[in-house]
Amino acid sequence: MPYETYMGTFINENDHNLQRKFGYKYRALKGIYPDAYKLPETEVSKAIDVFYDGDAFEGTEKMTERVRNYVKSKEPEWKVKYFGEKPQPQESYSSTTIKAPSSFAQGGNNLNYKVSHNINLAKDIVSDSAESFGEFVADVVIAKEYYDKMKQTGKRLVDKYGSGAANAIDDYYHPLLQCQLSKISPTSRYYGLSLGYDKEIYDYHKKKNIMSKSDLINDMKKDLNNNLLGSNLGYYNQNVSCLDLLDDFRTENMRKENIR
Repeated sequence: MPYETYMGTFINENDHNLQRKFGYKYRALKGIYPDAYKLPETEVSKAIDVFYDGDAFEGTEKMTERVRNYVKSKEPEWKVKYFGEKPQPQESYSSTTIKAPSSFAQGGNNLNYKVSHNINLAKDIVSDSAESFGEFVADVVIAKEYYDKMKQTGKRLVDKYGSGAANAIDDYYHPLLQCQLSKISPTSRYYGLSLGYDKEIYDYHKKKNIMSKSDLINDMKKDLNNNLLGSNLGYYNQNVSCLDLLDDFRTENMRKENIR
């Protein structure tokens, strides 16, 4: 049968071949992951097998959730191997790669090198284009709005529940901001992470006389890991709201007050 005769029913020839090979199992997978038609037969077969990895008597809901989790874990790899996207940063910042910002001469993956490079971020933006500069300004405004919202949340919780009630709220707002920026565009994603680096250096100098060096480094590491987490969550889950993706990061006090 020539391809043209089923173009109206199937997205492409691979879609038709996968349907012919796996039947209703493939349709079920496509219901969970609409881009399944872009995958080769070997990957589709592995994903379908995940449906049946659990107990024979478990319900459809558990089977579907297992496949959904499998797809979510594999999607970054698929996007690079089959969808033509470039690999995205998946690094984390350990205590060995984050040092006190005293020697910007060090390079490699050292945080000092990354932040010293970002000192020229504004010049790079201005020399690029008016559109890029406008996007940068918009991203800064968004970041300020999230910062103000975090401060308002902290004050509200402390006023009601006392000192310490706002602990760990930044573990929610850091990734939430980066998640939102990553959904705007790759450029905003880059600006968000770059500004995040610079803010940690600013905080280091602001707090270095009131906190120990080790506590400051651990705090920087935590914030940068949360930034990357939020950025990657937003980038790889474009159709899911950041509020839903990061709902588990809300503190108990935030839940009591229904703060999102």
